[in-house]
Amino acid sequence: MAQYNVSEATNLSGYTFSTNPGLNGVTNTSLSITATNTRVLRPIKLKKTWADDLSGYTKPNVTFRLYKNTANDADTATEVGSYTLSNNTNPSFVVTAQVPKYAEDGTSELFYYVSEDAIAGYNTPEGRKALVLEDEVLNVSLENSLKVRDVNIEKTFEGLDLYTTAEQAKLPNVDVGII
Repeated sequence: MAQYNVSEATNLSGYTFSTNPGLNGVTNTSLSITATNTRVLRPIKLKKTWADDLSGYTKPNVTFRLYKNTANDADTATEVGSYTLSNNTNPSFVVTAQVPKYAEDGTSELFYYVSEDAIAGYNTPEGRKALVLEDEVLNVSLENSLKVRDVNIEKTFEGLDLYTTAEQAKLPNVDVGII
């Protein structure tokens, strides 16, 4: 049997070319081979970290929004998807996925950004953060911290009018702790 090779006369930028490993529909007069162009993909990794020790707390659900753009400009990037993580289904709070490396034209490399929906009770990073290429993977890590609130406590002594000013100055200091 004769051997045949299939190739494209023009390589499509941003795509890989492959043929099926076997032969389809061999007859006495024809041979059918399937050729496929597949977009070049790049892995991404979105990681959620918590600045505070959340022992005893259930981590809230986190929603990432993914954006892409052919220009290195986060503000004009368009949303292409979202990922919601929960402590029940993904306790490591890491998303890995594959995204196209090039735009539909096959030549313009895409830039990716991520934002995070606000989480009640936490300081959430604002704006869109660029994914950075490290070891052929686009990475980003977003960190949250519990919101710290100022609590004003005022200690008063009843019956101070019964003491002289000198006696009031001798009243003990009181340490107050919040539990």
